[in-house]
Formats: sequence, C-alpha cells, structure tokens
Amino acid sequence: MNRRPKVPEQLFVFAGSLIFFLCTLAANFSGPHDSIGYLNGIITNKDPFHPHHLLYHFIAHYWLVFSQALLPGVKDYYLVEIFTALWGSGTMVVVYNFFRNRFRIPVWQSVISLTVIAFSFGPWFYSVNIEVYAPPIFLLLLALYILTRENWQKGDVWKVALLHVLAILFHQVHALFTVVILYKLWQQRKNVPFLPSLLQYALTGIVLVGGTYFLIGWVLEGHNSLTQWTNWLEGYAQQEAHWKPLNSKTPLLVATGYSHAFIGGHFVFRLPPVEKYLSRSLSTHSLGDEMYLARHISHSLAVFLTFLCVVLGIIMLWLVIRFVRRYKTISTAAGKVVTPLMIAGIIYSAFFTFWMPEILEFWIFQVVLVWLLLLGALQYGGQGLPPFKGWGPVKPVFIVAAISLMLFTINFFGSVRWMQDLNNDQYYTKIQQVKAAARKDKDIILLQDAWQLKDFFRYFTDIPVYEAPAVDSLKPAIDKAVNDCLGNGGRVYIYTEATHYQPQGTVYIDSLLKIYEPRKKVLPDAQAKIMVIE
Repeated sequence: MNRRPKVPEQLFVFAGSLIFFLCTLAANFSGPHDSIGYLNGIITNKDPFHPHHLLYHFIAHYWLVFSQALLPGVKDYYLVEIFTALWGSGTMVVVYNFFRNRFRIPVWQSVISLTVIAFSFGPWFYSVNIEVYAPPIFLLLLALYILTRENWQKGDVWKVALLHVLAILFHQVHALFTVVILYKLWQQRKNVPFLPSLLQYALTGIVLVGGTYFLIGWVLEGHNSLTQWTNWLEGYAQQEAHWKPLNSKTPLLVATGYSHAFIGGHFVFRLPPVEKYLSRSLSTHSLGDEMYLARHISHSLAVFLTFLCVVLGIIMLWLVIRFVRRYKTISTAAGKVVTPLMIAGIIYSAFFTFWMPEILEFWIFQVVLVWLLLLGALQYGGQGLPPFKGWGPVKPVFIVAAISLMLFTINFFGSVRWMQDLNNDQYYTKIQQVKAAARKDKDIILLQDAWQLKDFFRYFTDIPVYEAPAVDSLKPAIDKAVNDCLGNGGRVYIYTEATHYQPQGTVYIDSLLKIYEPRKKVLPDAQAKIMVIE
C-alpha cells in the first residue's frame, strides 16, 4: 500500500509558473513606465505610502531587504521582480483552480488553458516587471474563487472582505469590486442573512481600509486636516487629464488598451508600412522607446507575427460569438461561476472606459476574466467543436493549445524576448555616454524633460541630477548648482530634448545656453540631444 502523501496539483502549478516567470524576468524599465521610479523608491524607502497603492512600496522595500540578505549578488531590480513573480504565480494557481474545480475541466486541459492566460501579454509581463498590479489581481481572483463556491457560508463573508481590503490597500481602484460582493451577498440572502452580512462586510472595509488610510495619511504623512487628507486620498483622481469623456475617440482608446493587454505588439513598429510612416512622422517621439525596443525584429518576423495575430483574432471572435449564442446553456450549467466573473468584467471595463482607457495595465484583470469565461465555457454545448463547415469535430483542448502556442510566439518573439536585455531600453542607452564621462564630485546633469531620465540617472549613477525649474521659485537653487559646478571646474551636461508634457517650457535652458554660448558644445549622441557647458 502506497502511503506517500499526494503532492497537490496546485504546488506543481505554482512551481511551474514561478520557474517560467523567473526565466523571463524583465530588464526593461521603459515598457512599464513607472518601474524605474518605483525601483528607486523601493530601494530608498523614501515616501513609501502612495495613496493609490498604499502598501506596495512599503512591503516591496522590506521584501528587497529580506531577499538581499538571501541573494546578495543578485541585482536589485531582479529581486523586486521576483516579488512580482511570486504574486503572478499565485494568480496562476487560482486560475488553474477555476478551470479544474469550478468549470470541472480535465487536468491537462486546465493546464493548457492556464498557459493561455500566462502567455497573454498583460498577465505575463506584469508578472515579471516592477509594478503594482500583480498583488491585487491575485487577491481579487482568490476572492472571486470564494464567491463562486457552490455552498456559500457565513464564514466566507470574512474571507472575501479581508481579501478585498488587501486588494484596495494594494491599489485603490479595486474599490470597484464592491459591486461584485454586494451582488453575491444579495444572491445568497436565503443562505446567509443579507443585512448582517452587509454590515459585517461594510464594517470590515471601513475599519481596516479607512483606518489604515487615516493612520498613514493623517498621522504618519501629516495631512492632518480634512481638506489635506481628502486631497491626498484622491491623488490622481483630481487631475482632469486622467478622465476621458465619451467621444468618437473612446472606442479606439479602449481597443488600444484592451488589445495591448492581450498582445504586446512591439513588432508592429517593424512592419514596413508602419515603419515608413513613423519615420516621416513628427509625432513619433512618444513611441521612441517602443520603436527602439523592436529595432532588432526582422521585417519577415513582424509580418509572420501579424499573421498569427489575425488568426488569433478570428479564433477569439468565434469564441465570443459561441459564448453569446450558447449563453443560456452555459448559464444553466455554470451560472454561479459565470455571473460573478461577468459582473466584475463589466464593472471594471465600464470604469476604465472613462479612466485612461488606452493604458494596458487597467485591462489585465479583464483579460484574465475573459479567458476564464471563454475557455471555461468550451466544454458546454458538445464535446466536439466544429469551427468551420466541412471540418470534423475538434476537441476543445486542441483549440486551447493552438491559442496558447500563438500567444507565446507572438508575445515572446514580438515583445518579451527583447525586454530581457537592458541594452534594448532606450532611456538606459540615453544616459550611457554621460554616465561614462561625468565625474561624481565635479559635474552635474540638467534635464529639460526629467521624465524617466531623472530616475535612470539616480539609479545607475551618483551624479547630481536636476530638472528645468517648473516655477520661478525653483530657479535660484538650479542657478546656484550650475554656478557652483562651473566655478569648481566642473561640467554641466544638459539634455535639451523636450519629449513629454512640459509645463515649464524651454525658456530656462534656452537662456542658460545663450548666457554660456562661448562655453557650450554639442556632445554627439545617437539617442539624445546633449549640450555640455564647461
């Protein structure tokens, strides 16, 4: 009799997912644009409590301290990415459990279905970089897994409430998930009394989320008036630029963000017609880092990956049509699973139609939900699936395998592969010449556009770095730094290009270059416009 304990399937899934993510860790900070700034903040633990993702920087910092002690020779950014990969691997376990235990799919089909989500660009890349999205997605999916349990119990209210609290503290936007929980409490009111459950859930959220925000914002951060505290709490929500009104551009913005969460798409810049158009366009500066990343992709590979995208799009459209046509059958068989997933997807998609819809990060959760619904529903409505007339029955597992293989090919060879090499990060290459030439105790760096570059210099060099003053009150400090540097025989390296939102204009640096006209020279650089005053 074999008395050896059986190893849970989920352990293999977690280990396999973690190995996969660790083998594809990113060495690119421009793709997820906030990564280099987050990395600097995590290392220094300066201003660790961002109101929109309250816990992330604080916890990631202490993870870094802990992992540095265990792996002292590993680069800081890889250690932080391991932190992300652990959460991403946890997400894959929950996804597997959905396929296996909620949709009752066989083991191997569940594993292959899992890889479809793992190979989609958003879930993949945001499990291997430095960003805030992996922890709350894991927590929300785990909450959904409990919400879709067959026999809902009173104790589940606590579990879901605590998971939701943690998700909000990792990213504020996940307050949206409240709608899904309220639906479940109402739907299960005969099994678990509604009002006591609602009160329990509400008090848990108010005490833990509200209390944490009050303690950190009011007490620790010093926003100790109602106006200051609410302004801090709202953060970016006060900025009109983040809110997008419904207009003729909305479908395109939504399509851009949503599709990018499925497909990285960097190879598109190497399609001959696209490359030719962008080379003539004056608006390519904002796409410069993506174009630089894709520069080694051959034209033939770009065309092939585009062909795969078309095939994938056709299959996905067929899956969506099939889901809609057979929704009644699917809902009858798995309504307790399908309905909460659909509500979550609709609520999040509706919100991000108004809030920066072109940004892929805000569609990652919905990508996971869409694949869970489409692939989980494949088993309903017959064992064989005839995609086209004249074809014999095709088993669902083969369709899922084809989708998985296409997604891996498209996203690895069209995006992820190139993001594993730091030399493919354009902002990293922009600092190399100055990094090699500048002297720590004598020279300074002045940036017209500090976005990205300032954080790259701070991480990769010890050279003092300044940005063009946005208001007059900041000018004296910059003037003093420039005068002290030049007075001590130093050099001022000036990055003159304005490629991002520039509220201060270029007046300051233009006047500085005019004043020091006899002492300035151009520093030849293929990637940046650099002037040197010495």
